[in-house]
Amino acid sequence: MVNMAILAAIYLKWKTQRSLQAIYKILASLALSRFLCLLSVLFYYIIVVFYPSILLGTDFGAAMVVEIMFLHFTNFWFATVLCVFYCAKITSYSNICCIFLKMKISRSVSWFLLASLLISLTSALPFGFGVFSLESKNFLNGTMENATINNFVPVTNFQRQLLIFLIGSCPPFLIFCVTICLLLHSLWMHTRRMRSSGSNFRCPNLETHFSAVKSMSLFLVLHIIYFVFLNVFLSGRLFYHTVSEWVIPILSCPPLFLHSLYIIFSNSDLKK
Repeated sequence: MVNMAILAAIYLKWKTQRSLQAIYKILASLALSRFLCLLSVLFYYIIVVFYPSILLGTDFGAAMVVEIMFLHFTNFWFATVLCVFYCAKITSYSNICCIFLKMKISRSVSWFLLASLLISLTSALPFGFGVFSLESKNFLNGTMENATINNFVPVTNFQRQLLIFLIGSCPPFLIFCVTICLLLHSLWMHTRRMRSSGSNFRCPNLETHFSAVKSMSLFLVLHIIYFVFLNVFLSGRLFYHTVSEWVIPILSCPPLFLHSLYIIFSNSDLKK
């Protein structure tokens, strides 16, 4: 509901202006991705509770996992695009690459989002054919003497599953962390220059820096929690612990909700 509220507010803004700023394109993409991701997780657990027999076949189960992992990867990449956008707009580095990115990023946001979708899809597809397999299990039939029944059950290769996830999620996560470090460094350099020049410490530009750092620091903490919980779940170490198997995926969802909620209260247009 929180993510749908963001989408509704941005839609009303587009309906009035018939155009959207780059930041709202990113926020709309991130909110839609989170909405679909949380909805898919909810749908998956409804099937687990009420129709578990559907997941016995590898095709349907693999398709659902590919879809959910695709949405998780888009969350990582859209969050990284948002972080890079903030960093490019707020920092004041004189490096030619930073200046070029600052000038071009607003017009290139749509291409960044499209590239994020393609990379996420490429990262999620291996879950469909590299993780699940059917193995034959022999069960003793009590009604027939010396007879067995062969039954095929789906088996998950957790090591391969974790490896595929790390390959797909580590690049956007590392870029995300680097951009936050660049923003913090820019703030420190700007603060030191202002102190040496005797300027007013609480200038609007510095306030913008502090606001961005506070927002992105919270974003980083929630992002780390989200990343760690997904890694723990996909590693399969808690697979045979019933409580943990349910609790860990549920705990990976609140960071998405909390950051979306913070986006609303930190943006004057969305809050209105």
